[in-house]
Amino acid sequence: MVIVTEWLKRKIKKPFVGNVIFWISFCIIGQPLCMIMYYHDYVHFHMSQQQIPIPKLNMVPIPGTSMEYNG
Repeated sequence: MVIVTEWLKRKIKKPFVGNVIFWISFCIIGQPLCMIMYYHDYVHFHMSQQQIPIPKLNMVPIPGTSMEYNG
């Protein structure tokens, strides 16, 4: 991240580039990523002992193919 910040400082020539990069990575990338990781851990912890139900899809045969109907 330091390399990107220094490159952008040279390119844009503004002193607040590092601050902008921090807030973008913290608010826009960091918090949604934390929520996704929390949800993953919650589901893994609470659902690991039981089978997660997967809905059965009714397959419709396509004419001219070898698909069979398993309904």
